[in-house]
Amino acid sequence: MKTTITLILTWFLSLLCFGQTDVEIDTARKTGGLLIVDTHGTPPPPPLFFAAHSQASARLSHESIEQTITLNVRVLQGKPEIITLALHGEGEVVSVTGDHVEFWGVRQGAGEEAPNRFLEIRPKLPGENEATLKAFQATIETKMPITTLPADVNVLTLGPGEAVGYAGHIDLIPDGTVSLEVIESEGWVAVSLEDDTQQRYQTTGPNHLRLHLEAQG
Repeated sequence: MKTTITLILTWFLSLLCFGQTDVEIDTARKTGGLLIVDTHGTPPPPPLFFAAHSQASARLSHESIEQTITLNVRVLQGKPEIITLALHGEGEVVSVTGDHVEFWGVRQGAGEEAPNRFLEIRPKLPGENEATLKAFQATIETKMPITTLPADVNVLTLGPGEAVGYAGHIDLIPDGTVSLEVIESEGWVAVSLEDDTQQRYQTTGPNHLRLHLEAQG
């Protein structure tokens, strides 16, 4: 009996601590020695769950690797105040644009995630009387300078970050001034193409893609 009363009081205090102050203890409603507690607080908002798909086109030259990435985000639950995706490899995000993109930035990880970078996108959310944002698309531009050849480079790619589901693919398209060889491809699977002038890889999770570049022509 003492244990039951202790658990009820602990739960009651936790409601007060987390803002559910509109609590009534109904002393008239007792059944078999049980204490009935009515709560009228506002439940917390549901957590954000989202899925993402990216389609990258990487153009390789003797001067740089430039990418255009089409990102599609689908909101499964919650309010998408910030969409966070992982960034793997080298290079910089130059721009993030789209009808529903309000703000974006690159964040360096902290603690155990200190070596990692993350792309954060804040979507434009509808007003209170408008339909909830369930999906949006963004276009991401990236660039990595190439200073010398031959060179080994870690291609800048997206990863799941906080997405509960993620899939992506990347097309590697040399411009004729360089030849490429994939020397590391963790988390990637090669996809056969009829066009032998480019290569395609797909992923569904954290990944790493390293290339060896040689001058050509």
